[in-house]
Amino acid sequence: WEGSNLLLTPVASGSHTDAIPVSGMYDGTVGVLGAIEAVRALKRSGFQPVRSIEVVMFTSEEPTRFGLGCIGSRVLSGALPVDRLFHLADKHALTFHAARAAANLTLPYHHLPMLNGRFHSFVEL
Repeated sequence: WEGSNLLLTPVASGSHTDAIPVSGMYDGTVGVLGAIEAVRALKRSGFQPVRSIEVVMFTSEEPTRFGLGCIGSRVLSGALPVDRLFHLADKHALTFHAARAAANLTLPYHHLPMLNGRFHSFVEL
């Protein structure tokens, strides 16, 4: 949702869409849907943000399938270098890259990190 001043970095809101089996099934999904609904409610109220607002969804946050938690947010924040993803594999030797491809996630890796002030702030509902 474009803000009135496109020179300012946007605010992001969202969460992850995966969960730990048999626990917390909707916690991340509610964060993503909550961000979408918050934007809808603000629009309905006539609010016009100064900064643009972007809804963000990431995965590989809670499961430890690849032996490392919070992969999505670590990569997005730059705390986990993208090249480390190429070395991750699950207990069946399926690589992170192969699992990503099987899920039809095709955005090139170099687009993943949100570094260098990409966002002014991040709000997780």
